[in-house]
Amino acid sequence: TTGKPKGCVLSNKNVVAGGEFTSSAHQLSAHDRVLCAMPLYHINGQIVTTVAPLVHGGSVVMPHRFSASNYWDLVATHQCTWINVVPTIIAYLLNGDDPRHRGLDIARVKFCRSASAPLPPEQHRAFEAKFDIGRGFKVSGLLSQRYRDGKIDLPGFVYEKNVAISHEDYGRLAVGAMTSRSWSVADYPYGTNIGLADVWGASGAGYGLLGHAVRYTSRIFDVLEGDLVLEATYDRGNRDFKIHKPWFYELYAQFHKGDLVIDAMYQDSRNGGAVAWGHAPFSGPFYDVAADAKVGTAGQTMAMAMARYEVNPRLEVTGGIRHNRWSGMSAVIVKSEPRFDTWNWPFNVDWNGKLVYTNADGSKYIVDNPGYPVYSTDVMGGLRYRFAGNWIVHTGVAYLGKGHTKNPSERGQSNSALVNTVGLNYDFKNGLQLYGMAGMVHYDHKGLAPISIPSHSSFTNVDSRVSKQGNWFGVGAVFVF
Repeated sequence: TTGKPKGCVLSNKNVVAGGEFTSSAHQLSAHDRVLCAMPLYHINGQIVTTVAPLVHGGSVVMPHRFSASNYWDLVATHQCTWINVVPTIIAYLLNGDDPRHRGLDIARVKFCRSASAPLPPEQHRAFEAKFDIGRGFKVSGLLSQRYRDGKIDLPGFVYEKNVAISHEDYGRLAVGAMTSRSWSVADYPYGTNIGLADVWGASGAGYGLLGHAVRYTSRIFDVLEGDLVLEATYDRGNRDFKIHKPWFYELYAQFHKGDLVIDAMYQDSRNGGAVAWGHAPFSGPFYDVAADAKVGTAGQTMAMAMARYEVNPRLEVTGGIRHNRWSGMSAVIVKSEPRFDTWNWPFNVDWNGKLVYTNADGSKYIVDNPGYPVYSTDVMGGLRYRFAGNWIVHTGVAYLGKGHTKNPSERGQSNSALVNTVGLNYDFKNGLQLYGMAGMVHYDHKGLAPISIPSHSSFTNVDSRVSKQGNWFGVGAVFVF
């Protein structure tokens, strides 16, 4: 009205009924969370977005004001399941970037509610198409490959090549090639955000790339007033190996409550190739199937927990711990030729040693060049601080621990590595970031690298056999388009 404002008094029952109508119409429950970016002096912000979640036991994310630039950041960070807007907000968001191009996950958004004014049909269609918002079953496919210097990063392996079917109430089932959680989550966001992407993500007893996997991810469960997601992955490996058959399992859980995120994963595998490289592909015990009868058997397990906590909008702290275990792999000649012998992939071997085993019937047999079990524990932590709008400074530290084994030979189990990094980033907010970084590594002593590192100079280019410590620095740019 253009006349004098008039009060229209609503009773408590009126207000509650408005929330009940919204909850019933959209079939909302305690598992749902909405982003409220509208003023609270209007019925849309008051009743639909705020009272409705109170009625059905859901939750509300309430920023101080609407901001188009960080709207999807809030949706992804707090894992909203629905959003409530007006056509003006839709117009602003359509003019912005696709959040998925910035690595933001908004797949949990089941629907978007637009009200208070008519929504033009062309805007409606454009919004749904651009942000892929909808409810029900979805079928998707993902193909992703990494190249270095114009060549495939790991010949014969693809990072992602899978199809999936998902539903917000039943979860998600994916089949094909994919990355493990122990590598991908440890690499990003944990390691990347504090300058330890390879040091933390690509070390240890896990595997990183899966070629023949099946993965089920649950829907979101409401636990301890937070969100819990559970996941299980199985990979059959290369089934051309009939004697030493490979298999791989990974269990993963993520708990998200407010500004706290906890990620935990457990891997167990057999005959995937004995390695201490958390980025490694899982395939078979050897590159040549003809050696199946001779390669021997080996297994490795890994358990890891990591957490991130946003102390305030500027400061985030990170920490993690990982336990590694390898069964060891005895060294065996799988193929003899006049000029040289081909060995299997041994691990933690007592070269020229012998190990006597006793069978159940009391008979004994001797293993030459035996591989011994070994386990180790690694930890990491770091800080990330945003200041002056576009600047981010971070520091991280990782300790790759000593190995515990009965192997009488030195295979790196007595060594450890302490890695520290510092970095400074400037974000132009248009997809471009400039950064500078520096780091140092300190080995316990000069000699073979620690047991959870794949080679003597991995991650730092400082060879543990040559120097006890070393430093590095660099500058670079990242452009996301």
